[in-house]
Amino acid sequence: MGKYEDAAMETRKAVDLEPDNALYHYSLGVTLHALEKYEDAAIETRKAIDLAPDIARYHDSLGVTLHALEKYEDAATEMRKAIDLAPDIARYRNNLSRTLHSMN
Repeated sequence: MGKYEDAAMETRKAVDLEPDNALYHYSLGVTLHALEKYEDAAIETRKAIDLAPDIARYHDSLGVTLHALEKYEDAATEMRKAIDLAPDIARYRNNLSRTLHSMN
């Protein structure tokens, strides 16, 4: 619905209530990314990864955010982790391809 500020506020409340919930940190990271608050998005997504390191979409999401920050090497590293965890997800390979292309 495009109400990202409202979504961020509500998701922060959820994080405050359950700081060890990886999904809440991930959701806040996605919302902050949509608001183009990339540094904050990366922080939240890293927290999600710290709590649940085997979730491929968390690594891919961090990679996409790092790409937006033009941290291409770090982005590619996270995207490769996503591919290692879920090799059948074509979107992860596509995101890595775009990042590798940006490095040239």
